[in-house]
Amino acid sequence: MPGARFMEISCNIPTLAINGARIPLDCHYSIEVEGRRTTLYASPSNIANAIRGLLLLEGLISVCDKVRIVSAKTDSSCHNTFAVSIARESFEAVTIHYDLDWNDIIKIYNIFNIISSKRKCPYAVHMAAIFSGERLAAFTVDVSRHAAALKAAGTIAEYLCRNGPSHNIVAVTTGRISEDIVKTFRAVGIKIIISNHRPLYSGLAAAQQSGVALVMRAPNNKGLAVYTGHELIKGSAPRVGIDLENLPLTNAYGIET
Repeated sequence: MPGARFMEISCNIPTLAINGARIPLDCHYSIEVEGRRTTLYASPSNIANAIRGLLLLEGLISVCDKVRIVSAKTDSSCHNTFAVSIARESFEAVTIHYDLDWNDIIKIYNIFNIISSKRKCPYAVHMAAIFSGERLAAFTVDVSRHAAALKAAGTIAEYLCRNGPSHNIVAVTTGRISEDIVKTFRAVGIKIIISNHRPLYSGLAAAQQSGVALVMRAPNNKGLAVYTGHELIKGSAPRVGIDLENLPLTNAYGIET
């Protein structure tokens, strides 16, 4: 992991030239592991860490387990089949301690805005980063917000395994936070997630259930606010109270249940 506060960010997204336009690639990956098959859609870069993140999300590996791509097949339409092996490693659960205040959160968010500028990557992509305090520890790019999160989680897993108990590990993403993204970062022990978007119901529910602080765009669109996990962030943070237990749900047909 880089030792500096900032590191050079590359937009490592494979593209195709179509009528003078650069079109980012997104591909289908079928992952075969221990007699199971799972699926991933992602840009064809940093795929090993995307697979590691996916296996962490689905509970098929632990943070320190070693994942190796044994074989890979692809076709002309970018459909891929990967066979993956897992070497199980004994380890204690990842422990991340938090002592961040609101000013720290804003500093991290501002650094992310600088490094995720569209001038650096002018395509239809999402970016995700993981910080250790104000130090950038991982940065990933993908056409999918879900895959960007998987790649970031897969990247940081090795760091956490190698370093043991850590402090103030925070995830930041350009995408909206759904349930799977909360669970992806929680699978590597991360309890604070920042996004400059309004919340999604599934993300709020998952965050409340798993003790994660979600920091997202405030209801009045003026900056950020803490929606869940208020106790994890100190100081005078704008806070939004969420009561999901008494919230009537509306299904796709508009019928309250």
